[in-house]
Amino acid sequence: MRMQVALSVVWALALALAAGAKIIAPQRSRDGLANLGFATPGRVRIAWLLAIVVELACAVAVALRPAAGFFAASALFLVFAVIILRAQLAGASGRPCGCLGSRGTISFRAALGNLGIAIASLVIAVVAVNGLTFEVAVIAGGVALFCAIVVLGAVVIALAREVGILKLALSSSAALELPGEGPEIGSMHNVEPWTGGADVLVLAVFTSEGCPMCRNLGPSLQHLRSDPHLRVLELDESRDAAAWSSFDAPGSPYAVALSQHGEVLAKGTFNGLAQLESIIATASHRVEEAARV
Repeated sequence: MRMQVALSVVWALALALAAGAKIIAPQRSRDGLANLGFATPGRVRIAWLLAIVVELACAVAVALRPAAGFFAASALFLVFAVIILRAQLAGASGRPCGCLGSRGTISFRAALGNLGIAIASLVIAVVAVNGLTFEVAVIAGGVALFCAIVVLGAVVIALAREVGILKLALSSSAALELPGEGPEIGSMHNVEPWTGGADVLVLAVFTSEGCPMCRNLGPSLQHLRSDPHLRVLELDESRDAAAWSSFDAPGSPYAVALSQHGEVLAKGTFNGLAQLESIIATASHRVEEAARV
């Protein structure tokens, strides 16, 4: 009984603090939630308010009715785990997730951490309802086995993601750069909002919802984002219509490489990681040629 009371206090405080962190740092937490796949500002605000209300409700339930509260907390953290895992597989790894207000990043570790809390909450709820009996111990063992299976599944998914990167890298290596298609080489665009004045190349990747190939770009773009000298942007046809018009993007997937000052250095239609890298290589080569002149 004392252990149950202690766990109830810890869980209730953790949930209340998570909600409080979102209230204290609203903009940062909303920015993090946007990385989890909530595409519009309206959806982000709804998700932010809903997360706060549900976390506070679960905190109260855990404190007053532990059995029901722990079941609710288990469901909540399971939802969090699924959303984070989905964002991770979509290529948002390393970005803030808004899970604990302004803290927390999208990663397999974060997804598994939420899954572990969900399973622990479920076990506590079962024990609170039935007491610690042999049958409950069997159930707890089954839950632990399920957790191990999920962990192995996550490892398989991570390996599949890496295989996807390798497969994309084996595609043809030259992007199709056509005169008269897309922005003119040497034309200027404002990239200050994207670079913040940093000395980096900018790779603008144009995608659209109806493009099957675009849905598989997440691993490639995440791989390129690991380069500290490159700023990679994914511009959706609907969400970033103004950018599409400014760059005269002919379709998707399409990419444009720009200097830190906004000069178009390379462009082209591509179908894989190798072709994206060829656009970056062409841009770097033109920067070196201009420096020698």
